[in-house]
Amino acid sequence: MLLLLVTFFFGIIVLIFYFKLLGLSFEYLTLKWFLNLLVCMEKCKRVVRPKRKEISVQLHCINEWFKIYVKPDLVQCQTPEQLVKQTRQSRSNLLKYGHNLKHSTHLIQKQATIVTKNNQSKPGHQILWIYPLAVFKNLSDSSQDTVVLSFHGGAFLSGSMKSCVPYMYHLCNSMNAIVKYFFLLIFWNLTGVSFEYKLSPEHLLDEIVADTVQFYQDFIAHYQQFKNIVLVGDSAGATLIILLTLQLLKLNEGGGSIKLPICLIGMSCWDVPCVGNSYLVNDKNDAFLDSRFCRMSRDICLIGKKTTLNAVDFSYLKILEKDKTLCKNFPPLFLSYSEFECLADDTTRLYEILKPFKQIGKDLVCHQTPNNGFHVLELFSDFIPEGKKLIEMESAFALGCIKSD
Repeated sequence: MLLLLVTFFFGIIVLIFYFKLLGLSFEYLTLKWFLNLLVCMEKCKRVVRPKRKEISVQLHCINEWFKIYVKPDLVQCQTPEQLVKQTRQSRSNLLKYGHNLKHSTHLIQKQATIVTKNNQSKPGHQILWIYPLAVFKNLSDSSQDTVVLSFHGGAFLSGSMKSCVPYMYHLCNSMNAIVKYFFLLIFWNLTGVSFEYKLSPEHLLDEIVADTVQFYQDFIAHYQQFKNIVLVGDSAGATLIILLTLQLLKLNEGGGSIKLPICLIGMSCWDVPCVGNSYLVNDKNDAFLDSRFCRMSRDICLIGKKTTLNAVDFSYLKILEKDKTLCKNFPPLFLSYSEFECLADDTTRLYEILKPFKQIGKDLVCHQTPNNGFHVLELFSDFIPEGKKLIEMESAFALGCIKSD
């Protein structure tokens, strides 16, 4: 008996050492194995399929898991201080499950080093490189002129440049290219960059947007080899890339000549005023958020000690409704959302506003994943087939925009 116990604990120690050596996340592996077990049991007809047959068993389980165990911690916060603290803690924990961050970083570093460094043209702007091809300035393939620039979510309260890795890793993989280097053909992934923007309550939303516009201009000025820029954002990050693009369009209307992104990919967009009907209808069906959380987050971003900002000034819906020229000149846009999200109307209304000015399917795509309320499916594309499908659709859309330019 003693020998069995010693052997058991020795085995545990060996496994821990092995996982640490490879940089594997216990949370990631546990969820991965659990969902794979459910899929196997479903195939063996030992698990009753969800009533909503349109979604996978993985999505059904994660949707319910978030609704029962994650959502209550966020929606029960009573004060702004509690909300900020809980949001930042939840975001940190989410990375442990959403993607095997340590392991994927290890793999990426083998192919092309991930380094966090200051943008030399604007000290203090932190960026995270994923597959940095910029060092090879004599590559001849035009597709290597493309960079995927991402902005993380987190209600402007939480998150970091590493928060984008769960979907950026797969998006850059899906957008791989054949590089012509001398007489050799080299398969390489497109470059990805994640930006560390300022957060509330330390900074109000007007400062966040202004700093993002400045970062974008500094980035394209410093890295001029990138002719095609794909902007990607999830949740608040999607809001930020839309507001950024609107600011760039206005600057160009005023006589500027700033390079615009080739296209945008917005995942579960959030319009700051929080006035859509889905905030009421989907309040209980959303797996992660509710209307109260969204409005508290909005107020934290807008209300400072000396200043109170107007939410309408940061509503991309109101801005586009008032200025049809902006709608006409807006770059191609891919939108994704889940049917029962609180933020669903923020995406569908944007689609309806731009629809008369765009070629549907080519310049404008809006994809709904039905019968679930999961916020930003792409974050869990490692586990959820629907998330993986979205990544493939988004990469195909971006590559299509690059080829047709």
